[in-house]
Amino acid sequence: MIAYLEGKLRHKSPEYLVLDVQGVGYCVHVPLSTFYELPEPGRTAALNIHTHVREDLIQLYGFRSFEEKEMFLHLITINGVGPRLASPSFRAFIATSFGGRWPSGTASAFETSRVSERRSPSASSSSCGTA
Repeated sequence: MIAYLEGKLRHKSPEYLVLDVQGVGYCVHVPLSTFYELPEPGRTAALNIHTHVREDLIQLYGFRSFEEKEMFLHLITINGVGPRLASPSFRAFIATSFGGRWPSGTASAFETSRVSERRSPSASSSSCGTA
């Protein structure tokens, strides 16, 4: 499992980045809060990584702070909430709105939201060449 990466930032977008670590380019999905803290492409960046593994897919999620990674890991433990629902906008919203504390009812709100995620065309789109 990959837990940390440090290397040259080759590509940077609000959805994902490509981090070159000794000649290997890793596609890493990042929240907006991390995106805005990253240097420009060509500079060195370091990220705390969560490796998400399914039978048909391996995805990396990167975070500048360990606290943000922990918040993400908490979100995906909620029944029916995967990395797509714990998307950059949701993570950034909770991190900034609640100061890292989980308000009561958060789990039920995410479980309700997952129904609309499944119906959303953008929920099936992907980046980094994954399907």
